[in-house]
Amino acid sequence: MIANAFPRAEAGALIPLQYLEIIPALPIGRFVFGDFPDRLTWVGTAIIIGAGTYVFYRERQLARRLAKPGESRMVWRHLATLAAMLGLTGALAGCDDASISPLGRRTFLDAGDLAALQEASGLLVEIHGAAWPGAVPDELASTLRMPEGPAKQVRFRAVPPGAWVIGSGERLVLHFNPVGAPNSNADCRATEEIATTPPARQGFTVNATFCKGKDWLIRAYLKAGAVETDDWLDYVLVMRKLLGKLFPKP
Repeated sequence: MIANAFPRAEAGALIPLQYLEIIPALPIGRFVFGDFPDRLTWVGTAIIIGAGTYVFYRERQLARRLAKPGESRMVWRHLATLAAMLGLTGALAGCDDASISPLGRRTFLDAGDLAALQEASGLLVEIHGAAWPGAVPDELASTLRMPEGPAKQVRFRAVPPGAWVIGSGERLVLHFNPVGAPNSNADCRATEEIATTPPARQGFTVNATFCKGKDWLIRAYLKAGAVETDDWLDYVLVMRKLLGKLFPKP
């Protein structure tokens, strides 16, 4: 629609409208594809919009002496639109307040390997603590989802700490709100529930480790500061982001 408008209107007047495409793209990306821009993407978006605002303002200033009555008001309306877009960009940047620390790897497992490892009843997940008050291991495990790809159909099943001593011992250990620095060695060796920091009503941290017996193979640390109590949608989204980092597409 905007492309069709360029032959009929001044390009400078249409430039601000192009940034409006960001608004419908965000909910589509988040709720349909489970994707949301990270902080660096938001910074880049702000730079692009800011540069567009400057160029638009500069060109209007150069043409000001030729402006017709009432055109200056249109300039300020366009500038107000761009300012609102910058404000929206900043506000939405705070929605994805999840960060993942650098990964540690002793082996490489991709999403396809994960699908092959899961048992008939699902991939085993050992959970210590909770994302928020009242969250139970069965719910925290069963709602986990992998990103799109070969492991999309992988399902997760909670098992009690210590169950790994029987069987292969391959499992995902999620240690929510750990006390002190995350310790994947201790998480893989635990045979009973580890003490954790009491969960808050908003935000959580989790040390995620894929273990084989007593040894850790892959680990990462997630900080999700904006997820509120019982907000299962945000929980699923940030955890899917974490799982995608742990087990990338082949």
